[in-house]
Amino acid sequence: MILWDTRSNITSNIVHAHDAKVNSLSFNPNREFILATASADESIALWDIRFLKSKLIALKYNNTEFVQVQWSPHYESVLASRAADNRLFVWDMNNYVPSIAEADEYRTELSFIYYGNESNISDFSWNDNELWTFCSVAEDNILRVWQNTQ
Repeated sequence: MILWDTRSNITSNIVHAHDAKVNSLSFNPNREFILATASADESIALWDIRFLKSKLIALKYNNTEFVQVQWSPHYESVLASRAADNRLFVWDMNNYVPSIAEADEYRTELSFIYYGNESNISDFSWNDNELWTFCSVAEDNILRVWQNTQ
């Protein structure tokens, strides 16, 4: 991963972000220095762009490849991700507990998994106007609106 500061025309050092291709990235709209990346290496990584030498957190779930990630427009600790197997995940980093984070059976930061799409998901997006609401669109031309209760 390389970041450019367009004000100074100087690039950051090259950072080995993942062990496979990066499929998606999302800047946190509520925390200007926080970035999330989703990768084919079956992980999501959270980064502070001021200190790119190491990840803040790496999220994994049962050998799942993540193809898209997006921060909530309303909550600085919440992000959603799309997996290659058509599942949508909602994560709340306020619930992250490092001591048990490596145990896939019990992910404290994983708030919800959506299994509702029957066809390949093409995209998803948070609703900027409604809390805990996002939609997904799939290759079968079906748009689903999801609303999670906190």
